[in-house]
Amino acid sequence: VELAGLRLHGGGGTDFTPLLREADEARPDLVVVLTDLDGPVRHRPRAPVLWAVPAAQAQAVAPFGRVLVLR
Repeated sequence: VELAGLRLHGGGGTDFTPLLREADEARPDLVVVLTDLDGPVRHRPRAPVLWAVPAAQAQAVAPFGRVLVLR
């Protein structure tokens, strides 16, 4: 599936904490999260985080890491 063909729908409320803790245990070089950035984050993994957001959330502010806007 190509990213251009995906329909991304935000709804909010995702708790990113369990995901980021689990990622930390795997010790990745990079964590990529497809998200609308609407939810709590209570863990910062050791690896850099890339928050990939739909164009509608282009102005969203990430708690850390970098934001990549998917157009």
